[in-house]
Amino acid sequence: MSLLDILLFISIFSIWTILAVNVVLIFAGYMNYLTMKVHDKLPADVTIMVPAHNEGIVIVRTVKSLLALDYPQDKYEIIVINDNSSDNSAELLAQVQSKYPNRNLKIINTDNITGGKGKSNALNIGLK
Repeated sequence: MSLLDILLFISIFSIWTILAVNVVLIFAGYMNYLTMKVHDKLPADVTIMVPAHNEGIVIVRTVKSLLALDYPQDKYEIIVINDNSSDNSAELLAQVQSKYPNRNLKIINTDNITGGKGKSNALNIGLK
């Protein structure tokens, strides 16, 4: 056997060893997931803030996806900051909010004085 054959054998052995270790880790992680109680370890309250500027095309799907999270509904709130949009985002968000009146969904619409200054400003408005 030449040196090249030995290096090839070592590399193939290493690849298969790493693959076997990954399979074991995936199986162990999945078994751990099945045994732990996810809802007992949830934080008390979670706030999801979504800054949006001219997102009329996707904002409804985004908010509906957040409302459909596999998480207790009383444990999280969603705050959407409509950052001085010039499209129909405000109307679409109002429609979504009216469809889900019992959910903790807050819509903040900014004007051209307080909004339109970027994502960080929108998030700071949402924090207030």
